[in-house]
Amino acid sequence: MRSGLILKKIGMTRIFDDSGNSFPVTVMKLEENQVVKVLDRNKNGYFAIQVGTGKVKTKNINDYTIEINVDIPWSEIESDFEISLRKFSKKVKMPGFRSGKIPRDRLLGQFQANIEAEFLDSNFQKYYLTAIIQESLSPVNKAEVKDIQFHMNEDLSFLAVFEVEPDVKLPKLKKNTLSVPVSYTHLTLTTKA
Repeated sequence: MRSGLILKKIGMTRIFDDSGNSFPVTVMKLEENQVVKVLDRNKNGYFAIQVGTGKVKTKNINDYTIEINVDIPWSEIESDFEISLRKFSKKVKMPGFRSGKIPRDRLLGQFQANIEAEFLDSNFQKYYLTAIIQESLSPVNKAEVKDIQFHMNEDLSFLAVFEVEPDVKLPKLKKNTLSVPVSYTHLTLTTKA
């Protein structure tokens, strides 16, 4: 099992110790990490969390409509893309190659657009759900998704607009300020002999 944090490489530098020895140093930036998936013991047989990074900007259009702009770095989605690439390569038949054994450059040269489309079909819902969970949102309708931008080795970004339940605040009522008129109805029962 792998564990760790998600870091972004900023660059390289050198540090010097008291003796004047030079040491190469990689400068890393700790990204904003959030839990994107929880695996529980009952369902999966073990407990684990999956940590992800990405930027989600939330904009309130009105009291009940929200727009989210999601930006996910390539480093975060690269492993999912590789899985989609392997699955796609098993479905393609190319003369001279067995299924799943087509060289990567040939496969991408001929089918990159198809692989990218299949990647989005397979994984988009996961990234959307991660974004709304991260922002603690509860959509009440199907989101209108637009401006999806993705190509291999580039970040994935999209815009989603959906409605949420409006935040309704009831006024505080003073004691005995609400009165309900009571009416009585008399019923007469008769029996037939």
